[in-house]
Amino acid sequence: MIEVSAIQGLLVYLGLMGLGLGAAVAWDAWRARRQEWQVSNERLVRCTRCSCAFIAERTRRETDCPRCGARLSVGGRGGRSGYQEQT
Repeated sequence: MIEVSAIQGLLVYLGLMGLGLGAAVAWDAWRARRQEWQVSNERLVRCTRCSCAFIAERTRRETDCPRCGARLSVGGRGGRSGYQEQT
């Protein structure tokens, strides 16, 4: 059997807790970086009616202008489909 003194056991325990805390911090930083807003052509929308620029969610196909309320369709993937106002 392995003999472990109280001080050695405490050091092992603190080391394992430190590794766990470090892993949790690294995971949280990775998750936050993945969900961070990044302005790109797919997300930056300019209203064709009032020229208001705003950020739209990438997963949305349609969005409303926050200033004038115009319904805008968000372009598809690939190519330069852009954003067009729906009537």
